Amino acid sequence: MRAEKLFLFIPDEVASETNRQAVRLLDQALAHDPTFLLAYCLLARVHAYLYFVGFDHTPARVALATEARDAALRLGPDRGEPHLAAAWVAYHCFRDYETALTEVGIARHGLPSDASVFDITALMARRQGHWEQCIRNYERAVELDPRSMSLLQAAAFPY
Repeated sequence: MRAEKLFLFIPDEVASETNRQAVRLLDQALAHDPTFLLAYCLLARVHAYLYFVGFDHTPARVALATEARDAALRLGPDRGEPHLAAAWVAYHCFRDYETALTEVGIARHGLPSDASVFDITALMARRQGHWEQCIRNYERAVELDPRSMSLLQAAAFPY
């Protein structure tokens, strides 16, 4: 129960220091419950984000992201969340769009109403210049999570 309470204190929209705080809180949660699947998923995503945006563009950060991803996939190979985390790691750490899209495809089956599935798909389409696909995916993401300011802002970009 304590691990779940720590998980609830992690904000959705985060900057560098908040991401580092999220890592600390997630590490604490996992110290209390090393089988906490969703904590590993979020930890993988946060480490990958810190690497991607340059807050910590080191091989050590990539290793932390892949370790968290691997733990999530071990704990929940049939769930969507670990595959979505794997997609974020493939995209943010390796810019491996093919692997990321494969993982998103798996994640989508388990998370058909998760805006993040469409967000990452839109981001990759945008990076590859596939504007119509980008817009379609952002529209779906915003439809699923209309209160997300970051999604609304990102959805406006391709226009």
